[in-house]
Formats: sequence, C-alpha cells, structure tokens
Amino acid sequence: MEVTPWVGMVFLRQILDKMGFREHIKSRNCLAAQHSKRGYEVSVI
Repeated sequence: MEVTPWVGMVFLRQILDKMGFREHIKSRNCLAAQHSKRGYEVSVI
C-alpha cells in the first residue's frame, strides 16, 4: 500500500459507514435544508 496523506480517509469512511453516520445525519431536523437543485445534500458535505 502506498503511503499518502489520504490513506486514513479510507478507514475513516469505513468506520462512518459501519456506524450508519449518513443515516443519522439525514434524520436530524435541525440541519439546514438545501433549496437549490444544484446544491449538495447536507450528508454529502
């Protein structure tokens, strides 16, 4: 495996996926909603 500044991001992503982090963020009503069709979902940001 090549050592780069981004190596830890793979493991962080796996941990967040196993925790169900995206679903948890989507279930929060206190986050601002996107009103633009070109905007990103809050969970992506």
